[in-house]
Amino acid sequence: MMVTKIAAGLAACLMSCSAFAVTKNITVTANVDTALEMSQPDGSALPDSLEMVYRPGQGLVRLEQMTKIFTNDDTKNLEIRLVNAPELIENSGAIPIKVPLTVKYMDKPLSSTPTTLDASEVYAAGVTGESVQIPLHIEQTRSAELVKSGVYRGLVTLALVHAAAGP
Repeated sequence: MMVTKIAAGLAACLMSCSAFAVTKNITVTANVDTALEMSQPDGSALPDSLEMVYRPGQGLVRLEQMTKIFTNDDTKNLEIRLVNAPELIENSGAIPIKVPLTVKYMDKPLSSTPTTLDASEVYAAGVTGESVQIPLHIEQTRSAELVKSGVYRGLVTLALVHAAAGP
């Protein structure tokens, strides 16, 4: 009799255990600048990663990513600069192989010194708060064949701000 009661209790416990739900936690983030945003032309985020194509005998093929700038003040000029010196590095050997990169925005070479983008060239006439499509180009500084096979990685970091008002 006691065994029957224990068995019935275990059966009831096991049946109630199958009612558990799966719980998932998803962290959502947003990097917010209320004044400016650079995105893909359709408004979606720029990719976190882009892959350059390598052609043996020629080197890396220039990468092009079309962008748009969205702003709350399309009358102000913009300043864009590189935060770091862009390069690809292959690190598998004793001596890292570095490949310097050149970055251009609106066909203007970028460096750590801010480059001014004139608002009249950036923003589309009759479209409030949205730029024309602007190409971002990343290319090998000196077009040449690479000497070592491997995975080359690097980071291109851009800083975009409204230009300070003139005197």
